[in-house]
Amino acid sequence: TLGHQRLAFMGDTKKYFWARGRYIGCCDALAEANLVQPMLVEPKYDEPVGIELVYELKHNDITAVVAANDYIAMSLISALHKEGLRVPEDISVVGFDDHPMSALFQPPLTTVKLPVREAAIIAVNELEERLMVGGKSIPKKIILPSELVVRESTAPPSGQAQDDF
Repeated sequence: TLGHQRLAFMGDTKKYFWARGRYIGCCDALAEANLVQPMLVEPKYDEPVGIELVYELKHNDITAVVAANDYIAMSLISALHKEGLRVPEDISVVGFDDHPMSALFQPPLTTVKLPVREAAIIAVNELEERLMVGGKSIPKKIILPSELVVRESTAPPSGQAQDDF
């Protein structure tokens, strides 16, 4: 967490199962580190992150945000910049998926890279197996390794009071 104590998770956990899973994983990791659970911020997925969400982050002493995907993370960074906030000096941002644009974005986005190819192969194999037994197989929980790709959108908290943003 680079020393961040108040984090937020940004994603629509009610509508998207993958966002819910990432939120649960974030909560589990913070609990393991004996840190406070993240504030949950649920933007509308089909709209860019807005000023009202930036206001909510500022007034809840949030110094780092984990976004459910890189699109949300990049939208947040753009909204933060429009409000005069600096990433990562004022707030750190992490995404998920390692979208090709995340390395080119300013600042380059720290993100969690998922093994998409491996997941697709496993999904096809599981589907074939289910079809062969008439759909009567028991679903399996398969956990694949992920990789944190550290770029320039994260840094330790600056130590400034949140009102100094």
